[in-house]
Amino acid sequence: DKVPQECDLALSLVEECFGDAVERVCRIVIERGNATLRSIAKGSGLPASAVKQCLLILIKHNIVSSFRSLNIHAKRQDSGQTRFIYVARPSYVLSLLNFPKWLLKVRQELGELAEAIIESLVEHGRLNQSSMVSLVTDKMGTNYTQDGEEIQREFSRLAREHLIEHSPSCRLPPPWFFALDASVKRGHKGLKSELGEMNNAQNIANSMYAESERTRFTVDSDDDDGEGCSLGNGGVLDKDVVMAGTSGGKSPGATRRHRNGSSSMDVDGAPMDAKVKCEDGIFLPGVNGGDEAENGITDKNMVTWRINVDEFKERFKEDLCLEMMKDGSDSVTAHLFEGIMQARRHKRHMANANTELISLQEITHSVTDVQDLDSEAKVLEAIRALEDYPLCSFLRRFGPDEGVYVLNLEGLVRLMQLNRADSLVEEKFGPKAKRVFRLLRKQRVLEERAISSNAMLTMKETREILYRLFNGHYVHLYEVPREPSHMPSRTFYLWYVDEDLMIERCKVDMYEIALKLHQRFKYELSRSKDVTDMIEAAFRGQQKNTQERIMARIEERLTDEQKARLERSRRVTIILEGTMLRVNELISVFSL
Repeated sequence: DKVPQECDLALSLVEECFGDAVERVCRIVIERGNATLRSIAKGSGLPASAVKQCLLILIKHNIVSSFRSLNIHAKRQDSGQTRFIYVARPSYVLSLLNFPKWLLKVRQELGELAEAIIESLVEHGRLNQSSMVSLVTDKMGTNYTQDGEEIQREFSRLAREHLIEHSPSCRLPPPWFFALDASVKRGHKGLKSELGEMNNAQNIANSMYAESERTRFTVDSDDDDGEGCSLGNGGVLDKDVVMAGTSGGKSPGATRRHRNGSSSMDVDGAPMDAKVKCEDGIFLPGVNGGDEAENGITDKNMVTWRINVDEFKERFKEDLCLEMMKDGSDSVTAHLFEGIMQARRHKRHMANANTELISLQEITHSVTDVQDLDSEAKVLEAIRALEDYPLCSFLRRFGPDEGVYVLNLEGLVRLMQLNRADSLVEEKFGPKAKRVFRLLRKQRVLEERAISSNAMLTMKETREILYRLFNGHYVHLYEVPREPSHMPSRTFYLWYVDEDLMIERCKVDMYEIALKLHQRFKYELSRSKDVTDMIEAAFRGQQKNTQERIMARIEERLTDEQKARLERSRRVTIILEGTMLRVNELISVFSL
């Protein structure tokens, strides 16, 4: 489901944050789909030790996922060797562009402490609770107790809200493992033994994924017995690795961040150490607790945490739908829809819950604080009015009774996407093109003459607009021949809009625009690099209250030409950042 433009933008961001070597490794992983250490080293031209260090950085920052390759053939098993598969996650890299806006939302709803925890996870990738408490304490100052009790409580709250989750274990098999092996065919000599091995490996994989999902949001506190956490959940336990990768700034020498890579990592067939099993540069002590005590590793420090991007995306979708309802409805309907979204969020956080079915009791419980909806009768009356919402039928009864309702949130999301697509067509092709585009969306299929008549345009204008929209992949064409010769004079040409392809085209265009904006942003920064490096060197290690005075002294030493370049860089950067935020919001809408 990844498009080339998405991958190019993600690679550009990786290069800016971690340097050229990490970008080369990430590019190979993306191009191969699922890669091994040998294929990455061969494709990137880097030595295996450097590739290991780059993979370590990418895994720690959740840009690449690592899976253990299960060998289900008894004849091919090789004791003492373990192979791993690496899969890139470019969508996670692009989701980081939304985190400034999401951090502001967390600050407004949950407070400054929750914002500091989320910000630390964004900057440092995977962290255990001890490192998290240390980092947040440094961010917040001396306002919190030394033992971090308040931070631990806020950490547990974020886990209950599903905004953070356990980092997945590198011991998990790949998600595409749930398919039969291609070598097991009819008449295979070892069919009986092969199927037994496959069933055994399948059961192991199912139990591992079930255990990982069960403990995904479980917080291990000091006063429990550790039963709430499973061991070996992808913990980065090395001291150098935990503190590596600071605030996401440039790191040309990213492959030199970790000093312990080559000898301690078991990557793609390297022999495993007898005491501490190290997989892909991420320490994963034994699942049954045999190796933890020997190495001084506790359960709490073994489990690392990361941002739950899926939860942020779901909340972004709910906020967009709520904003759309508030714009076109009265206050009672808006409060009712907000209660429906709260009930849906509560069901999303429940295991095996159907989020499309919402009961009347759940809605009533969510809007008890609203004066106009303080009884079930008032809620039912408001729901009946909401069922007749003119733009989209997104709430209807489930069966003859009025106790359960079906929430069609996808229909409301599709309506928002189509509205954004109309605006894009108007900006790109003009208001007349928008008229033709909306006409085709409503009428499904039309000939060129019918389009000209209904859109009140001349045939020449209609033909030009259609060809421009067709060249941009926003409209499509059916050819219906009246006879087998396929002569143009004996063929009907029917124009139509495929909404799924059109929304995908809008997303691709937004990725292209975002990539060009990011490249222009890097170019503008490079033009004034000497001045910005001077400013950064002067600010390093200084307090915020003294930075204005230092900046004033630096500007006095700058030449007129340097001042002009610095001023132009500031002005252009503000424009590019504002445009990037708008483009990134459109990408998020079209990616729902």
